Amino acid sequence: MQKSSSTRREPGVIRLVLNLALTGPIVALAASAQQAPNPQSASPDSVQLKIESNLVVVRAVVRDAQGQPVKGLTKEDFKIFDRGKEQSIAQFEEQSASSLSPALAAAPGQPAAAPSTAATDRFIALYFDDLDTSEAEMMQARDAADRFLSANLHPRDHIAIFTTSKALSNFTSDSKQIHEALFQLHASPRMQSRMHECPDLSDYQAQEMVQDSDMHSNEWVVALAEVKICAPPPDPRDTPTAIRMVAERIAARSQGQTRDNLAMFAAVVKYIAGAPGSRTVVLVSPGFLSASDQLTIDRTIDRALRAQVVINSLDPQGLAVLMREGDASNSSIMLPDPHATAARHHLDQQKEFVGADVLAQVAEGTGGAFFHDNNDLNAGFDALAGHPIEYVLAFAPKDIKLDGKFHEIKVTLVEKQRGYSIRTRRGYFAVKQEEAAAAQPAPSPLEAKTAPDAAGRENAGSSSSTHKTGKTSGPSDLPKAPSAPELDPQHLQDALRSTTDNADLPVGMEASPSEGEGATRLIALTVHLDTKTLPLRSENAYHVDAVTFAVALFDQNNQVIEVKQRQAKVDLTDDQLQDFLNDGLEVNMMFEVKPATYRLRVAVVEANQHKLTAFSRTVNVP
Repeated sequence: MQKSSSTRREPGVIRLVLNLALTGPIVALAASAQQAPNPQSASPDSVQLKIESNLVVVRAVVRDAQGQPVKGLTKEDFKIFDRGKEQSIAQFEEQSASSLSPALAAAPGQPAAAPSTAATDRFIALYFDDLDTSEAEMMQARDAADRFLSANLHPRDHIAIFTTSKALSNFTSDSKQIHEALFQLHASPRMQSRMHECPDLSDYQAQEMVQDSDMHSNEWVVALAEVKICAPPPDPRDTPTAIRMVAERIAARSQGQTRDNLAMFAAVVKYIAGAPGSRTVVLVSPGFLSASDQLTIDRTIDRALRAQVVINSLDPQGLAVLMREGDASNSSIMLPDPHATAARHHLDQQKEFVGADVLAQVAEGTGGAFFHDNNDLNAGFDALAGHPIEYVLAFAPKDIKLDGKFHEIKVTLVEKQRGYSIRTRRGYFAVKQEEAAAAQPAPSPLEAKTAPDAAGRENAGSSSSTHKTGKTSGPSDLPKAPSAPELDPQHLQDALRSTTDNADLPVGMEASPSEGEGATRLIALTVHLDTKTLPLRSENAYHVDAVTFAVALFDQNNQVIEVKQRQAKVDLTDDQLQDFLNDGLEVNMMFEVKPATYRLRVAVVEANQHKLTAFSRTVNVP
């Protein structure tokens, strides 16, 4: 049975958005990957959902306890809520591969639009993370995608294929071109050139060691045990220094690869946002460390949801084997110390969960699905890029104010069915009309990769590159942003261990237990920072800071169970600053626990002046 889910791997949703307006579409999408599409071309048939129509469109996928889509539901089976208030469903339709939905709205003052080609076409971008995916995993994912598309490609499906380094094919319905593009896929030379070092540190282990020099931690215990086997230094006193140099080198490489990955992924999301139909991005990746680039992820989610882009994630590892002892290529694998071996198994498990967190975030954050822990990648592509049975609901909220505020949406079934789940977007922004009109389609990622600094810069600090003047910034418009200041990890650890409250920054928290599987429950946690008092530092025309959110979960015996951490590196231009101050920073975390009473210790610290807020809250999980 396939497992398609977006909740297992501790999703860190920041904000969930459904925009009311679609910006101008692009249709002149080149068939050749060497020819960039013309983003200024517009289709006369495309239908724009204007804000004045006051119509909010929500797509819902309902699955039963076996994960199969549920057919035959009617409008009377659904309830929809806007900010907790039930709304009347104005329009409703069941959509499947054989019944593509017409447009649900027309421009103000016009009659309802007839079905149009642009309104029913599907645009799917397959993004393969070749920096973190091994050659074997890439071949498995490639073959599964090829089999699925060969058997299921519809005339109105347009497929584009991207890797971290380049676009292999722009949107096309040509199955031959898609097949040829897929067979250009390989793991990046940067991935293939990685060598085992002494000690053989994973990216996760290296980053943890750089942040914490505790020689009794699992990270250091494993590293010290490996060094005794692979290359003990003549003077044992030099061992910690040598290990730390290896850790710093690996951590720096990992962080650079993550930023390259997120910059290109953001460019792909920006590009597909202008497509004149339904928009889906499938992220194929085993996951990567992203805690230090949380703001970039948040802004990408924000952009995707403003443009109604759904992001689905697929882990090509399938049922991952976390035992490094199976790698015969590494002579330092076998550890004689049972304690060190157990510690390494724990580290590998943590790496797998932490690395996959970004996959869960982008899926959960955009109403998509996360397919993982399953070797049937054919089923994965079917679940994420197939033609699911969808229910399209539309409602007209009363007395809506065009103030850009976020409205949370909830869709439920009138009669609860055991094991049924509903996947949908969680809300929308009531976008001002002038903001929607100012938005411009994005350039091709083929063009964006010629200026990677610009792509990374824009997506690290804002959800839009359009200035208040309406001018779109390019790479030559902005000076180079400075590096964000570094945080003192010890300052944060002391705050988590302490029981004393501190309130330098305005921070709020909401924690609520929810349903889990079997004997487990979930604690859903939201931490919000009001950024108006954040002591930003001005440098090179940017406003910079770094903020870390950390939450420790303690049991009734005051023993720490788990610690989660998110970091946002802030570098904003003047044009981006006001939105940042108005919105604030918000992170979501999720803890899987057993019924009991727990203490949550929250610490938020910024780097410029080391301002800190820390407090504790008790949560009872029934």
